[in-house]
Amino acid sequence: MDSSTVVEEAAPRSAKPTTPSDAGDVDLISGLNDDVLLRVLSLLPDASDAVRTGALSRRWRGLWSRVPALRFASRPGAGATTGGEQRAALERYAAFVDGFVSRRAQPGCAAIESLSIVYATGSSDVLEKPPPPPVFVARVIFAIGRPHETNDRDTQRRQLMPTYVHAVQGWIQNAFLHGVKSFSVDLRLPPNSWRQHGGDHDDDENVVLLEGLHSPARLETLRLALGGAIRLRLPSTVKFASLAHLSLERITIAADRGDGARLLGHLVSSATCLHLQKLCMRNINLHAFSEEMRLEAAMLSELCMEGVKTVMSLKLWTPKLRVLHMYTCSHMMLMISAPKLEELVISFQQGYPPRCLEIQGGLLCVRSLKICPWSHRPCAINLYEDENDTNISVLKHCGLLTCLDVTLLRGQNVSFAASYLGTCQIKYPMMTSFKEYLLS
Repeated sequence: MDSSTVVEEAAPRSAKPTTPSDAGDVDLISGLNDDVLLRVLSLLPDASDAVRTGALSRRWRGLWSRVPALRFASRPGAGATTGGEQRAALERYAAFVDGFVSRRAQPGCAAIESLSIVYATGSSDVLEKPPPPPVFVARVIFAIGRPHETNDRDTQRRQLMPTYVHAVQGWIQNAFLHGVKSFSVDLRLPPNSWRQHGGDHDDDENVVLLEGLHSPARLETLRLALGGAIRLRLPSTVKFASLAHLSLERITIAADRGDGARLLGHLVSSATCLHLQKLCMRNINLHAFSEEMRLEAAMLSELCMEGVKTVMSLKLWTPKLRVLHMYTCSHMMLMISAPKLEELVISFQQGYPPRCLEIQGGLLCVRSLKICPWSHRPCAINLYEDENDTNISVLKHCGLLTCLDVTLLRGQNVSFAASYLGTCQIKYPMMTSFKEYLLS
């Protein structure tokens, strides 16, 4: 008995069939209610696809104007070769996105709840690739190379920078102004492009500004991934009253007199984001060497930091923090106050551990710890011995561990860390999981 027979027998005898026997030619999807259709449209990879569905039938016409989640993921410069063609293509794409969002702000259109914009250069598969995972172990490589020589491609990138900045500035301003709850902008620019375009020699006008914008009272999730090349000037007065999730990635901070770390700390602290719960900072270039960054977040529960460079001192006051991941930490002074911390993943820049590690209140709630010491001590290099001492110090603060994950770096001389790590299960009677990896 097929499924159609079951439906017919279960239906009342007096009911007339609503579809002909040849159901293959019938549009069954259009018969779904609006909520289901809007959900279908919100899953499309690009908002332009949602607009094109209006050509299917009258039933679909205008539905795109009510989709709560808009996603733009296109490569507007795919066929452009010269700098002028790429600039014109990007300007058209930015105007298309701005016009689309502006039309949704008109009377009669439903409010935009979520707005996501991805712009990628290079091959078409860039849009399909997810962001790379954090790097737990980063090698330090010393190399002498040729001075950078400007070529035609670098010149094109520099000429495109004002267009990039103008586009991103407009997208952020529209998102803040129209009261979206979730906003994400992801620029996937060529690798290492920030090395040519992120310097202090750039025109001060080529900076994305958060200062002076409308405070987004409804914004709950914000992700800014600016490709590394675009500079961002952080605000000192803008408030994020509802922001719970914040991600800052591949950003060069524009600040005078090495003030970037202070402004960044102020942005992610309770003074600006009162209800911030999850924070991710990856590959943040502060340019000028900064003395101190203070992060005071009363409600923060999860924090991930990777590649936040040129900060001498990092101080964390996070009374409700439960998850802390710090990758390739290179701060000279590190202070952690997180009495409720349960999961800690921490690795130091090889050969550059903190000279001062201060843990206030202990780490008695930590149950899961992941560290990266050296398995053997290299000859005549005391930095690695200090690095192991710092790892062991972190380990000693975690007295109630149940899970320990150790990645050992291979050295050149006598056994250095194994003697201590081998006794972990004896010193930590509650431990149920001990994993050890050797990275050559």
